Amino acid sequence: MQSDNPTNFASELIVKLKSSDFKAVDLISVDGKTIDSMTDDELVEAISKYRVYARVNTNTKLRIVEAFQAKGLIVAMIGDGVSDAMAIQK
Repeated sequence: MQSDNPTNFASELIVKLKSSDFKAVDLISVDGKTIDSMTDDELVEAISKYRVYARVNTNTKLRIVEAFQAKGLIVAMIGDGVSDAMAIQK
């Protein structure tokens, strides 16, 4: 699945989840521009409500991982390119 619109992506994902063994949940999406406008403290506060992250750059991926870690969570991430290396290594 690939979509430039996080809402469309979330909708497509819900359809796929409903047709699988997974239980569909409310998915709240956020894009990189919205995350980039947040301070680190604001991101740590808000991070738990998001399930879909769309159109994020390398530094934003790293901030997402660090925000989850700041909440004491263990984070797993996969990536398909060099731009993911910083966040994967964290």
